[in-house]
Amino acid sequence: MALVALPRLTGWVPLTVTSGSMTPTYPVGSQVVVEPLDHPGGIDEVSVGNVVTFMPHPDDPSLVTHRVVGIGSTTGGEVVLTTRGDANTATDEGGIGQRELRGRVRYGVPLAGYVATMLDAREKHIVTRVLGGLLLAYAAYALGSAAVRAVTSTRAPDGAPGVLREGSVASGRRAEGET
Repeated sequence: MALVALPRLTGWVPLTVTSGSMTPTYPVGSQVVVEPLDHPGGIDEVSVGNVVTFMPHPDDPSLVTHRVVGIGSTTGGEVVLTTRGDANTATDEGGIGQRELRGRVRYGVPLAGYVATMLDAREKHIVTRVLGGLLLAYAAYALGSAAVRAVTSTRAPDGAPGVLREGSVASGRRAEGET
């Protein structure tokens, strides 16, 4: 549900991690959910420590997801991000400007990328509905169980409905001083 419902509601995009450059934070096969920041001024929403997704080469649609390790600016005043994969020792070549930035990672789910790449759109739709139904059934069960416990905990010791009265024995033990 975290990979389908929340991104649909917020406009975020799920992407599968295909390299080990962000290990151990996001190992291969994880799915990261990215908040788009490719609008003007989006780069101003990024801080050092954020993990961002960017397109390092304008003519290549490949995306890279790395951590921001520095923020600077060009002589023209454009904000430039310095990035590095968590598993890498060197920073990425060149800076990432607003033009290259695609978004900021909001969260990741280990192994979910494997499932996402194995299923086609129809299968994903079915799995989402089944999991959603199971989640709703569990919620109904949890609420029902809580309601039953609430009702049974307010019964008198003899089983009759009502509130425990002064001098009654709730746990089989009498209060100190009672006979």
